[in-house]
Amino acid sequence: MRELIVISGPTASGKTDLAFALASKWNCPILSADSRQIYKDLDIGTAKPARHMLEAVDHHFIDHVAIDQSYSAGRYEVEALERLARLFAEHPRIILCGGTGLYLRALLQGMDELPPIDAAVRQRIQHLLSTEGLEACSALLQACDPVYADGADLLNPRRVTRALEVYYTIGRPISSLLNKTRLPRNFSVRGICLLPERNVLYQRIERRVDEMLEAGWVDEVKRALPYSNCQSMQSVGYRELVDYLEGRTDLEGATALIKQKTRNYAKRQLTWFRKYGEGSPIDPMDQATLQKWLDQL
Repeated sequence: MRELIVISGPTASGKTDLAFALASKWNCPILSADSRQIYKDLDIGTAKPARHMLEAVDHHFIDHVAIDQSYSAGRYEVEALERLARLFAEHPRIILCGGTGLYLRALLQGMDELPPIDAAVRQRIQHLLSTEGLEACSALLQACDPVYADGADLLNPRRVTRALEVYYTIGRPISSLLNKTRLPRNFSVRGICLLPERNVLYQRIERRVDEMLEAGWVDEVKRALPYSNCQSMQSVGYRELVDYLEGRTDLEGATALIKQKTRNYAKRQLTWFRKYGEGSPIDPMDQATLQKWLDQL
């Protein structure tokens, strides 16, 4: 019986530690469903598993593509299904762990290939971004595709403009492309969605940002400055530290902004996972309920 155990939830909810504990117990691999950890050379700010975890358990789709490459949910679906087919030949159970809703839905439910974007539409969206800013683009996306906007990183200009380009090219939201299983899924799925109480999650986020900075996050961003315009560097934290390194803000201001934007992103993730999350929603602080779920496995 091939079984995919899905551990999902917002950033800083405890997914990585739980996945590692179970993979160590079951001697099985972990597939990452994280659109930031997929890039090489971005380790601290993406909260990749610790080195001892990567060495002890076989991880996939971490450090999967170069920092200057683009990557999509559609490509992830195809490559992850191919990888699962190989891994299930050796393991009856595999763990899927991550918080990128688009990746999770693409792998578990299927995704149509994104259409080629009309050049005039792309120019129009870029003009909107440059003249009215990301906030206006995000508001437009929330109006035309609230399903996607619920869980998307609305502070990532690449993701926001791409979704708008799809909408204005085909006249349908990008979320409508996530409802067709085009490739076979020859495995069953059981999942858990970690949903901490919001204030607890916010405290964990703020503590983790401080720990990342203490671990050398600024130096990591400094080494990646030549790639600051690449897709990999457009997520929360990296953009703010680029601004600091290029003299547009100070470190204290950048740190406060990172914490604020990460809290905002986590809030949207909580909303998205409550609506569309795969599996049992559990507060990770509720040890009794969590243990009951684990015992059922």
